[in-house]
Amino acid sequence: MMQLPERVEGLHHITVATGSAQGDVDLLVKTLGQRLVKKTMFYDGARPVYHLYFGNELGEPGTLYTTFPVRQAGYTGKRGAGQISAVSYNAPVGTLSWWQEHLIKRAVTVSEVRERFGQKYLSFEHPDCGVGFEIIEQDTDGQFEPWDSPYVPKEVALRGFHSWTATLNRNEEMDSFMRNAWNLKPQGRDGNYQRYAFGNGGAAKVLDVYIDEDERPGTWALGEGQVHQPRLKSPTSTCRPRSNLTWKASATPISQIASTAATSNRSTFVRRAACCSKPRSRLVSPMTRAPRSSAARSRSRRSSKV
Repeated sequence: MMQLPERVEGLHHITVATGSAQGDVDLLVKTLGQRLVKKTMFYDGARPVYHLYFGNELGEPGTLYTTFPVRQAGYTGKRGAGQISAVSYNAPVGTLSWWQEHLIKRAVTVSEVRERFGQKYLSFEHPDCGVGFEIIEQDTDGQFEPWDSPYVPKEVALRGFHSWTATLNRNEEMDSFMRNAWNLKPQGRDGNYQRYAFGNGGAAKVLDVYIDEDERPGTWALGEGQVHQPRLKSPTSTCRPRSNLTWKASATPISQIASTAATSNRSTFVRRAACCSKPRSRLVSPMTRAPRSSAARSRSRRSSKV
């Protein structure tokens, strides 16, 4: 029986169905200071749409926010339970007041400073399609070097993902999935939130679950304003498909707790992946690391328009 690594390493990238390509660039590049790392096409469906990659200078796993601007293709959906509801970025400690003022200047409606699990954060939505974002104060010890953006000073720049948040009606099945499939470690509760960590946690190594028993389920199909899929980072190329997936830490095949599928190697950013999904939850999958050189090859391609 093929065994996966002892655990996945953390967050690789997240893909979101958004509204317009320019709306994504206006928020991710001009407001949040991310780099437009790559522009390609998504061909699933009757009409191809852009597939845009935003990240740090090298487009490293743990910084990549990718979008399908689907408004022109007419793909609609409804946000709700069973979906990723917020993507959180790291910001240097003491910079939230700058970010709050900056977001307001950019016509983004932003919350007051809040606190969760002892960390201060801001929350806001994508002005063009309503997808949730957070900026959380956390020292990343130089793990993700930000892009030298003309829109955001480097000393306050975002430094990769902090975490993702999934909204669920209840957490029993997902809790089992987190522990037994991904070998995540529960980190405690804060109100309706439960936190899980990859290994010892840290930047791009946290998943939060928010329990809202009254939230109606969101739609499953690809639609504007929804997270399409989150992808997790695997340390080796032993990511394999089908029912023989298991973990060294557990004798339970993933096929007994989730449906599985696979993708082949394709493009310079998407490596081999084994996908799976849980009831009442979005598709998730571990992926092998993308080579740093593939991102670096497009280093000179910087743009604020598509």
